[in-house]
Amino acid sequence: MDKSQKYAVKMESQLRQWDADVDKLADGTAKRSGEALAEYQEAIRRMRAERDAAHDTFNRMRLASDEAGRQLQSKMRVAWHTMEKALEKATADFRK
Repeated sequence: MDKSQKYAVKMESQLRQWDADVDKLADGTAKRSGEALAEYQEAIRRMRAERDAAHDTFNRMRLASDEAGRQLQSKMRVAWHTMEKALEKATADFRK
């Protein structure tokens, strides 16, 4: 398995984990009400949008030529970082 294949496997695994993490956070809506519920739901909506963007970038990267794939890997790293930060913040905020 070459480096790009290993990267693809790693990203597929991470995307599945993010899906599970967002779904788990979404299950917490029953514990919220009023303004807290609205904020929680908005945070979940934003995380799903970030996750969807990461999925889209990953899918384009898999279908791209080698050079275009390397450029998309850079975008994937940005999406990865953005999603990790969003999950960290949401998890910390929702524990309050």
